Amino acid sequence: MSTNLLEIFGDLSLNEIFTSNEVVELQRDREEDSWIEFPPEDFLEFVASYPRTPFDRVPPSPDYHKEPSFLMVQAHRFWITASRVYRQLQATSAKTFVDLGSYPFFLPFILRDYFSFDGEIVATVNMPLTAQQEKLLNKKRISTALLDLDPLIRDPEGNKPAELNLESGSVDVVLASHVIEHLYHPMDMIGTASRLLRPGGKFIVTTDNARMIDLFSNYIFGNAFFYEPIEGTAAMTFNDWRGHVRFFTAEELTTMLMTKGLQTGQVEFFHCFYSVFFEEYFRQPQLLINDWKKRWLSKTPWLRNDVSIIAEKK
Repeated sequence: MSTNLLEIFGDLSLNEIFTSNEVVELQRDREEDSWIEFPPEDFLEFVASYPRTPFDRVPPSPDYHKEPSFLMVQAHRFWITASRVYRQLQATSAKTFVDLGSYPFFLPFILRDYFSFDGEIVATVNMPLTAQQEKLLNKKRISTALLDLDPLIRDPEGNKPAELNLESGSVDVVLASHVIEHLYHPMDMIGTASRLLRPGGKFIVTTDNARMIDLFSNYIFGNAFFYEPIEGTAAMTFNDWRGHVRFFTAEELTTMLMTKGLQTGQVEFFHCFYSVFFEEYFRQPQLLINDWKKRWLSKTPWLRNDVSIIAEKK
C-alpha cells in the first residue's frame, strides 16, 4: 500500500483533485458505498431503544432536533469498533476482556446487551464513579478499576493507580478505543496491555488517522488548523475528558506496539460519521460527503479518518 501522494495523484492538478464540491449522499444499498460499513438495521434499532444511562454527556448543538444519547451520536463508530472486538472475542474464545479508558462504557454495554458476550469485562476509568453509575455497571456484570493511563503527567485531581490489579498473561483481548490520542506518553498504556495479555491474546487500538484526508484539504483550502480547532485539544483543555494530544499513522502505531512485544496483524482504515441515522434527533441524518472526497476515500483507504490495528502478544 503506497502512501506517497505523488504516486496516488500522479500528474493531476489540485483543481482536478478537488474539481467537484457537489455533495452526495452515501447509500446503504449501493455497492460502491459499501466501504462505509453501514450498521445493520437491528443495531440501529438497538441504539434507538437503548435506555439513557448516567454516563450520557452530550453538549447542546444546533444540529439536534432534541438531545440524543451519546450512543446515538457515535453509533457509526461504535458499530465499526464493537463488531471487530466481538469477532476477536469469538476467534480467541475469550473469557476475559479489558477495555482501557472505557468511560462512558458504551462499548462494554454493546458487547453485553447486543452481542450477548458472557465473559468477564473489566473497564478502566480515570475518575471516581457515583453510586448510581456503579449500580448500573454491577447490574451488567462490568467490573471497573481506577487506572491512570498517563502516569508521568501530574493529575490535578490527585494520584491514581498506575497498574491494573490483574495477573500478567491473564487476559484474552484488550481494547484501547480512541484513547491513545489523548495521552502524552502512550507507551505506558501499551505496556499495560502487553503485560495483561496471554500469548496469542489480542490488543485492538483504534484512533484518529494522522493521514486523514481532512488534513490535506484543510492545508489546501488554507483553514486555520490542520487537524482540528486548537480550543478542544490538550494544548488548551486539561480535564477528565482531556483533549487530543496528537494523532498517529498506522506505521507509528506499529512501531510502538512492536517495542512492547506486540506484533501487528491486521490494519484497517474507516471513515466514521457522527450524529447521523436518527431523523428524530439529527437535522442531517443522511451520510453526506463531497463528491471529490468520496472518490478518493473509496479507493484510498489510508486517507480515511480512523485507523484500527489488531496486534498479537507473542
